[in-house]
Amino acid sequence: MEKPTRILLFLLAVILLGCREKPAPVSFDSLTEEQRHQSANALVGMTVADGLEAALFAAEPELSNPTNIAVDAKGRVWVCEADNYRLPYNPKFKKREEGDRILILEDTDGDGKSDKVKTFYQGPDMVAPLGIAVLGSKIYVSVSPVLLVFEDKDGDDVPDSRDTLFMTEGGADNDHGLHAVSFGLDGKLYFNHGNAVTGLYHKDGSPVLDQYQRPIRTKGQPYLQGLALRCDPDGSHVEVLGHNFRNPYEVTVDHYGNVWQSDNDDDGNKGTRMNFVLEGGNFGYVDEMTGDGWQKRRLGWSDEIPVRHWHQNDPGVVPNLLYNGAGSPTGLMIYNGKLLPQPFQGAMIHCEALQNEVRAYPTSPDGAGYKAETAVIMKSENQWFRPSDVAAAPDGSLLVADWYDPGVGGHKFEDVSKGRIFRVAPDAGKFRFKLADLATLDGRIKELSNPNMDVRYQAWMGLMKLGTEARPALTKEWESGDPVRKVQALWLLARLPDANTGFLGEALKDEDPEIRVSALRAVRQFIPDQLPGFVEKAVKDPSPAVRREAALALRDLGTPQAAGLWAGLADQFDGKDRWYLEALGIGCDRYADLYFQAWLDLVGENWKTAAGKQLVWRSRSALSSPMLAQMIREEQDPKMTARDFRSFQFKPAEGRSDLIAGFLTDSDPEKAAMALGLLDEGYARSHPAALANIRKLIPAITGTPEWVTAVRNLNLKDQVPALMNTFMESEDPGLASDAAGAFFDLGGVSYLKAQFGKAGPDRKMELINRFKPVQHPQLVSFWSEEVLKPYPPNLLHGFVDALGYGWDGQHVLYDLVRNGKLEGDLKTSAALHMMNCWDTEVRAAAPGYLTNRKGKSGDFLPDLNDLADREGMPEKGKLIFTNLCTTCHQINGEGVAFGPDLSQIGDKLSPRSIYSSIIYPSAGINFGYEGYVVKTADGSVYSGYITSQNDRELNLRMMGGITQTIARSAVSSLEPMESSLMTPNLYELMEVQDLVDLVAYLSTLKKEEDIR
Repeated sequence: MEKPTRILLFLLAVILLGCREKPAPVSFDSLTEEQRHQSANALVGMTVADGLEAALFAAEPELSNPTNIAVDAKGRVWVCEADNYRLPYNPKFKKREEGDRILILEDTDGDGKSDKVKTFYQGPDMVAPLGIAVLGSKIYVSVSPVLLVFEDKDGDDVPDSRDTLFMTEGGADNDHGLHAVSFGLDGKLYFNHGNAVTGLYHKDGSPVLDQYQRPIRTKGQPYLQGLALRCDPDGSHVEVLGHNFRNPYEVTVDHYGNVWQSDNDDDGNKGTRMNFVLEGGNFGYVDEMTGDGWQKRRLGWSDEIPVRHWHQNDPGVVPNLLYNGAGSPTGLMIYNGKLLPQPFQGAMIHCEALQNEVRAYPTSPDGAGYKAETAVIMKSENQWFRPSDVAAAPDGSLLVADWYDPGVGGHKFEDVSKGRIFRVAPDAGKFRFKLADLATLDGRIKELSNPNMDVRYQAWMGLMKLGTEARPALTKEWESGDPVRKVQALWLLARLPDANTGFLGEALKDEDPEIRVSALRAVRQFIPDQLPGFVEKAVKDPSPAVRREAALALRDLGTPQAAGLWAGLADQFDGKDRWYLEALGIGCDRYADLYFQAWLDLVGENWKTAAGKQLVWRSRSALSSPMLAQMIREEQDPKMTARDFRSFQFKPAEGRSDLIAGFLTDSDPEKAAMALGLLDEGYARSHPAALANIRKLIPAITGTPEWVTAVRNLNLKDQVPALMNTFMESEDPGLASDAAGAFFDLGGVSYLKAQFGKAGPDRKMELINRFKPVQHPQLVSFWSEEVLKPYPPNLLHGFVDALGYGWDGQHVLYDLVRNGKLEGDLKTSAALHMMNCWDTEVRAAAPGYLTNRKGKSGDFLPDLNDLADREGMPEKGKLIFTNLCTTCHQINGEGVAFGPDLSQIGDKLSPRSIYSSIIYPSAGINFGYEGYVVKTADGSVYSGYITSQNDRELNLRMMGGITQTIARSAVSSLEPMESSLMTPNLYELMEVQDLVDLVAYLSTLKKEEDIR
């Protein structure tokens, strides 16, 4: 009985142990600031979707600052490190002289943790690489200004060769540079770049030519801003798939050949987006015709900033798939595995660094395009969790790279030593799987469906090497009932030597519209000579997605047959589906008159349907211009009228101005006003009748945006007094800014001087206060003369305040105080303004002229970690913000639109990073907010940041939110500033607790939960 008794006691002990209360999980809020950043606590505050776990795969000191990752067929994680990221903007960090590294991390014992690290490559030429793809023996590394290809032929993890696939103009050590390569089942490489890249070149320096044999440049010759591209693995046959993005971080392509990517907005404008890339599309970051930035007023723009941001109301802009609000979109992939639960299978998996999330975007058909929903896979309470990339392992688990920093790049970082890799799976503690069979025919067929890109690539290449030997097995796959297996076979069968393309005809009859779409794409790529016949079969397809693809396929044909096919597709437009409309537009733009005439021949006088009007609005054919004018005359909705007038700016120039001028005498004053804003001085001066009508019209529309545009375009200097009144009195900040710009462009300073001389003291003060944000050189000169005259103290202080608003005026104050021209309180006031100067000499000299300094600027601030741990009072911080910060920043529309909008800054930056931005503003300058000093031929000097520019002019946003338009011909020099435009030493105007309260308030400014 002794043995059973012992067993019973043992079982009882096990039961009692099992009943012990489990230790309560540690909450993120309970950790100290130091503990929060220890890798041992990396999972504290981390939540994952139901059915999944997250585990820490690797962390510092094994790696730091990962920007991009790839997982190879063995499950090893390849990492791009960026310790040398933007060091000129981050001088507190020491340069890694050996250069940045490409690491290989491996879990050798299957416990879900890396235990082996190798350096594949390190060199001084490796400066903040942004992309890596491991495809068999080749490793593609995107590190602007080059896209490198390393080859490890013997598999010893040491490069045997290194070659340059492409070179870029611009983008070096820049977030907006060249990004990672992805492999598509069509055998192509897909990649993209942000808008810091302005040209693509071969390694010999010759320009890379697009599919139309044009050099690939992005200054409107012929492309704009960021690009999505495709090429063969050897770099040949480069195609531009889409243009006019801002900074698409990574491109991905699914089994069917659908191309997807994300894009980042101008910081603070709540407009990050996901895109389904219609081939040949313009995606709307800047004005297609002028290159102007989205903030420049135009007819028909949306009241919603995200829609306005991407020019979604312009004809010729592809619609966005999904708006994501404020964000910092990074890595992206399509999940082809089965390990993760629905809804993640087949979805885009995306890293959103600002929101500290990894998300899925399941898509579903929406007319000729798609719509998407959001499902969160992984989220952390730790605002330093900055997911930069995601990749799938061969077993279907996810590997997630974490940049780990209080900020999200933007040329700035606060931590150089940390970085993490997480693994997400149903059981994240196990990482054991059978290696893919890539040696046999059956194995290669099977692994085409592998979630890992390297495995898919090797399987695909192995089948291609087999050639016709693989055809029977691939044909069997094609005949299966599985859509994924079928489309995988389709791409390979279409490329095999002596391919029998009859199966593509069968594919065009498949019950799955995605298969039919893929068939058309395969025909375009591999047998373009047969394209007209395939499109003819697709014209009556019941799926708008298939007809969309047929329309895109007609883009390069330009034959009467193609025109007839296009007309048949256009005749099926429902008048509502923007995806379909833009596909029709892309399909006909190169042969606009030919295709549009074919449609007119088909519909005759019955074109005035809702669909017909949309086609006229979108068309680039000169034939559509008179029809557009007819539409406008009959339109009663002011918003639709503005939208239609805007369309004129995309029509051919021939005859356009005559049609527009015809509306100057329209009985509808709004239509007449819109027409007036579209005419230029040259046309008006050469058409006396039009000029007479303009003179009659001006009084009726004075004070409207259309009037300001017309006054500037037509150079109507007699409108200067009215421009000043509009600037002084308008409650619309945008209209006031436009009026001020036109006022100074037309020589308004002389008028202001005359009015100031006649004004009484109160009116003088009113003029000073209203105009002091404007740093026009002639105005600064005027203030500098007036401040030396015997005015009452309040006016003298007003002049000093006005001079203190910008570069020119602050230099005037510096000259005045060092020459003894200002004394007492005026000198103190001047010195305080000098402390905000971007010129380090002026700023450094300022404290020596302070006479009544208190303890604010003399006390040493606590370090950033100490500040971040302090408790502040947001309600007090709001008052401090109102007093000190609204002259440059807006929150929810209140304040001056000079610096970035801060309405969601609490989402974007941690408290520590906000402190850093205030205390060290020049350490990280947001892309698009780099300061410039512009000198003109007449000796004027302007300072600010460029909001838009083209060959004719540039628009400079200056302190006070005023936009100055400067003709290119007048610019004698354009020099970048070394310092940030953000006010330096702002913290010296506050007690430490004031600063803590301010940051506490800013940290509360976050996106509303329902913004998705």
